[in-house]
Amino acid sequence: MVNRELNLQRKKTRILIAVLSIALGGCATVESGFGGVSMSPYGRFSELPEGSNFVNPFATVQYYDLRQQGYTEHFLTLTADGAVVETSDSLVTYHIARHELVALARETGPDYKNILIRPVVQAAVRRVLAGYRWDQLDSAHIREASEKITGFAAAKLRPYHIVLESVVLRNLEVRQPLYEKAVIQTSVMKQRALQEKSDTQIATHRAEQRRIEANGVVKAHKLIGPTLTRRVLEDDEIKTWGSLVGAPNTQIKIIESNNSDVEVTP
Repeated sequence: MVNRELNLQRKKTRILIAVLSIALGGCATVESGFGGVSMSPYGRFSELPEGSNFVNPFATVQYYDLRQQGYTEHFLTLTADGAVVETSDSLVTYHIARHELVALARETGPDYKNILIRPVVQAAVRRVLAGYRWDQLDSAHIREASEKITGFAAAKLRPYHIVLESVVLRNLEVRQPLYEKAVIQTSVMKQRALQEKSDTQIATHRAEQRRIEANGVVKAHKLIGPTLTRRVLEDDEIKTWGSLVGAPNTQIKIIESNNSDVEVTP
């Protein structure tokens, strides 16, 4: 009788402990294809399998997609000869190493794509495309570059519990090469310098012609000056008046006056 009551009391205690555990505990449901990591208030990490899991109500639970994932990326970088290369809708695919989920949660956390994958892939793109000239980036070399980028980035990401599957460069466009732009600018400046030099030469030539003409006038004046006597000037005046009076469009009006002036209207 005593043993029976003791067993009944023990059973009630177990039930009470179970109820208290459920009441005080929390429930975390991990969906199919995902993994869960619980972090206790003391900083202890533990992996949660798929399905419903009882966890400490004060624990933090993080969920990670263990399936293949991907995103599109835009890259902007330089080639070996200074051309600006731009890609849009480039595809990056990856997945988390399944049995390293706790390590990923402890070292990086759920924002691993922005913390790890994006910077590493961008660095790989810059490093690989810097080894090509812009005129080499045809379809075959773009595929080759994509494979090199994938290999380089995958080696960098694997120690951080990320398996990079592929980086595919798409819609690659080449902007005007920097050196070509510099050549064009240099040619324009050179052309302007040549034009200014030509304008200077033309101005110098014109000035020289005017100096020659001026020297000719001065020499002519020096030759004529000594011959311009009063008698010669008076003779030239008479000839000039004679030419003016004899012109067909000249009108002569004689005005009665005490002086001898003659008004000539051309």
